Amino acid sequence: MNRPLSAIDDIQWEHLRYRGAPIRDHVLLDPGDPTGPQLKDRVWQSFKERCAADGNVLPQLIAHLEPQDDPGMFHRRGPRKRKGDDPFGDLLPHQRIEAEAKFKRFCEKWDGNLPSWRRAILIGVARRLTLRPVNSEWGKRMRRIKGGVNCQRKYRQVGGHPLMEFNRAMAKRRIVILDTEMDDKHGSERSPSPLQAARKRLGLTSEQLRGVNRVARIVESVPGGMEAVIDGLRWSLEPDAHTFLQKYDSIPAADLQWLSIDEICVAAGLDPQRLFRLAVEEAIDVSLAGTKLLIASSLIGVTKVMVKNALAPKGFRDRRMFLEGVGFLPPKGTRSPKPPRNEGRTLVKVPASSGGARHKTG
Repeated sequence: MNRPLSAIDDIQWEHLRYRGAPIRDHVLLDPGDPTGPQLKDRVWQSFKERCAADGNVLPQLIAHLEPQDDPGMFHRRGPRKRKGDDPFGDLLPHQRIEAEAKFKRFCEKWDGNLPSWRRAILIGVARRLTLRPVNSEWGKRMRRIKGGVNCQRKYRQVGGHPLMEFNRAMAKRRIVILDTEMDDKHGSERSPSPLQAARKRLGLTSEQLRGVNRVARIVESVPGGMEAVIDGLRWSLEPDAHTFLQKYDSIPAADLQWLSIDEICVAAGLDPQRLFRLAVEEAIDVSLAGTKLLIASSLIGVTKVMVKNALAPKGFRDRRMFLEGVGFLPPKGTRSPKPPRNEGRTLVKVPASSGGARHKTG
């Protein structure tokens, strides 16, 4: 606003800006009742009347000290250059020479196809590469950004995030620590927490859990958590696994969300480390069984593809691999057995009068 604001109309008030936002937004930031439009209008009119009573000093200061142009979506870092000005005139001499050389190289690349919008983009790229050249730190930063984007895309495809399981485990751990601290502080005056109530129904005490090998943190870090370990143990034929599963199935579902695998093992009279080893063995067996099933189901298709490639004119390797697989040829790298030294020859006795005892004849 260039003209004096001793008398301000409504249009000037609507265009008056402070810190990039209309002054009306600052005045109505918290009117007391944001749901009442009539109250907002009353507050806004009261503010304008108060400024008019003071001679409109406040809006004049804002108009002269604050930029009144709407920045829109992007804030301009510097003043707009007039048409025909040197785009690199504000740079230092050595930077200007480097930027002009880069811009010239870009223009030669797009020779014959250089509209005004592309020319503006190339000017910006030349300025950026001159002021912030690409170095090893920039490359590392770009690789970190790219790795983070790909990692998040992978989590979205899988449908889960590892931090969810981690946060759930840490929240459960904080509840245990808080319950222990509150018990030491208040004793029996405080009502039991859900974890304490679940332990009491399971018949566990804090003394029974002392010195126990803890495997809950390892189990909770596995994809699928405790549920995946339980599913693997149901394949086991070991008596300890059956004892643990009987105890696990007898616990109400409301208590399972508070109890850890260590506490269930102690309640079943088992060592958590022993149960963890059984879970690892069963997980390996289940993985191998799934692998064998996949190989068996794919064997027919693989054989068809191999035969098709072996019948092709250039299928030398496929033919050899096929014949080695069915046993018609020895495996590559092995030698066929040599025939005996005297195979195909006979020994004939010659009479002594002929001058010799034996002669080899073929």
